[in-house]
Amino acid sequence: MPGFQSESGMANKRAREFLEKGCAAFEAGSIAMAAEYFSKAARLGSGEAQVNLANIYSDGTGGVAKNCGLAVHWYRLAVKKGLPEAAYNLAIHYRKENELTKYKKWILRASEMGDLDAQNVVSKEAEDKK
Repeated sequence: MPGFQSESGMANKRAREFLEKGCAAFEAGSIAMAAEYFSKAARLGSGEAQVNLANIYSDGTGGVAKNCGLAVHWYRLAVKKGLPEAAYNLAIHYRKENELTKYKKWILRASEMGDLDAQNVVSKEAEDKK
């Protein structure tokens, strides 16, 4: 049927719209508004929005309180979607929180998932051990 969209297709479209509004708000410096839009998109399943929202919670910036629990939650959901940058950002989050065992686990996972930044870190750490 022409013009028909499945429920999931409509959710994906809405998620994309919220993601784009969130990006625009972020670029304009309205971090709290961006977080609201990213939250809506993340709840609709946008992995990119999940990473963006997690980054905001991890940093606690722009009027949005730092919330490590929510940051980890959203990063993990994005990792489940196969986003290597989510694993890398989760590793960096743990490094900032001085949770080095978790950092090492997630930097390796990000590297295995194909994140170039993580691969460079793992390669450099291996060189430094020589």
